[in-house]
Amino acid sequence: MGVGDSSMFSHFNHATEENNLDPDDGNSILCRACRLPIFSTPFITTVDRKSAHDHRFFFMHDQCANLPKTLEGHPNHPGKALVLHEDNNLSDNVFYKCPDSFCGFELDVLSSTTIKILHRSHPAHRLMVIRGPASFVCGFCGTQHESGMSDMSYLCNLCGFWLHPHCASLPNAVILSRHTHPLLLVYAFPHEFFPGDLKSEHSCEVCGGIIQHKGVYFCRKCSYYVHIKCAISDPQSFMPVLIRDANIPDMLHLPLANERTSLMRSVIENTTSCDVASSSCGHDDEHDNFLHEHTLIFHDMDDNVDDNRICDACVRLISPPFYSCSQCTNFFLHSCCVNLPRAITHPAHWHHGPLTLVPKPNARTFKFTCESCRRPCNGFAYSCKACDDFNLDVACALSPPLITHEAHNKAHILYFEPYNSRQCQSCSPLGGWGYKYECRTCRKFELHAPCAFLPNTVRHKFDRHPLKLTTAGVGAERKNCGQEDEHFCEICEMDMESNCWYYRCDQCDQSFHIRCIPAFDDLSNIKFGFNVSVPCHDCPVTGVRALSVAGYPCAHCARIIREYDEIAFECSECCFWIHGECAEKLWLESEE
Repeated sequence: MGVGDSSMFSHFNHATEENNLDPDDGNSILCRACRLPIFSTPFITTVDRKSAHDHRFFFMHDQCANLPKTLEGHPNHPGKALVLHEDNNLSDNVFYKCPDSFCGFELDVLSSTTIKILHRSHPAHRLMVIRGPASFVCGFCGTQHESGMSDMSYLCNLCGFWLHPHCASLPNAVILSRHTHPLLLVYAFPHEFFPGDLKSEHSCEVCGGIIQHKGVYFCRKCSYYVHIKCAISDPQSFMPVLIRDANIPDMLHLPLANERTSLMRSVIENTTSCDVASSSCGHDDEHDNFLHEHTLIFHDMDDNVDDNRICDACVRLISPPFYSCSQCTNFFLHSCCVNLPRAITHPAHWHHGPLTLVPKPNARTFKFTCESCRRPCNGFAYSCKACDDFNLDVACALSPPLITHEAHNKAHILYFEPYNSRQCQSCSPLGGWGYKYECRTCRKFELHAPCAFLPNTVRHKFDRHPLKLTTAGVGAERKNCGQEDEHFCEICEMDMESNCWYYRCDQCDQSFHIRCIPAFDDLSNIKFGFNVSVPCHDCPVTGVRALSVAGYPCAHCARIIREYDEIAFECSECCFWIHGECAEKLWLESEE
């Protein structure tokens, strides 16, 4: 069967898009050509403009947008070649037709070619549309579908994965009469999302049977699992709900407003994890002594704003309500950080039991390295009692299991899970090991957990306006504006990466690397200004960024302190300076 040229719909302006549709829309919006749902297939959008005020939008699968204009030698019409025809007055408006007026032979798109779609149930490969009856076990719901039950199905000819059309279009969220929260439909069993769940198998809350197949409706907060057929078999017992309208527990909507919006408060208020919620009921003197050696004073209002005050637990800017120390001038805690849970279970380290909240996790030095984000931190940590060196900073430890992000479709849920060497949408490669948020609706949207928590705006001394988080990437932003001039960071004066997120002030035409803003750089989890003692100096020394004392000699090794040394200590009264690494070396030597 031959084909002609493939310049279909050349009179429309269109470009293939990675599928970023709302999952509910992906199930309901039909391809203009084949009349099948778009699902997760890359697509093009076309605009049929009848006049300046009368136009319609159409969606087409990427394959359907490139159908040949002519079709030769079809078995049902072996004579003259069929011509691709469009009729905007018909619902099935794209079909092949014999050009001879007396013939009248017509062929729909599904009958003329093999259509392959992408679906969330099988993201690795495309599924081939099979027309006609077939007997198979659906790879998603596990139900046997006998020949004659449906005149169409989907098949991966590489894996032998079958999908029933009913399962392909299931509601993405439902509310059951027997459960309080909405249940999410997932196409991979939640063990993959939440490896901290130690149960080897789960039973259906409706029928009691073991859940053995990939697809399931579940509530993350309650560990509540229901077979697909049990959830939707009785129309009176469930109600479909759009993901964008569902009040899903344990999910945080990002980005946060600005750098002063408390991440920990947002996590506690917008998620309902049992550990976090149960810890928010208050505290007593014993709890206060655990957090800090002195009495803490509560501040409901903040009349004397100090932009430099940092919480000693989460190492984020302080905002009311908060606590301060009655004796220490530089000790502050968010009210929510005073009520942090004393123990949690985390998927990164579940095999040794709960992780315990520790105000000073490393007694041998002034900081620890978070095992999730790999950044140094001197705030509170969740530590493993069985391991000497497993610590998570509180932000990473209490990261919500589910988020949505405005940089992506607001109805696409991103799941918290481990990574190794993948691609972050914000900062390029995901190097090493850590945790990310991944969209299971799309194939290519992943974020480092720290990148996901970047606020919508931030202030910097180089600009009098709030800087706006720009997620389009410099290349896309400049292309949209028709600008080709150089684009560089106002702080380091290096070129901006074309595909990375950045902060920008449009009023001043200034751009900033995220890594160049102190609130988000590699030292952003260090609260500077703390005092320690070093064996080679009698006075307490203060922890500072190495940049602020660059050019001075280290009192221990005599090398000049440079910006890339990152952390240093100084005694301003004695003109004493020392590398952070040298200070740590001295502490370790003094213990031996």
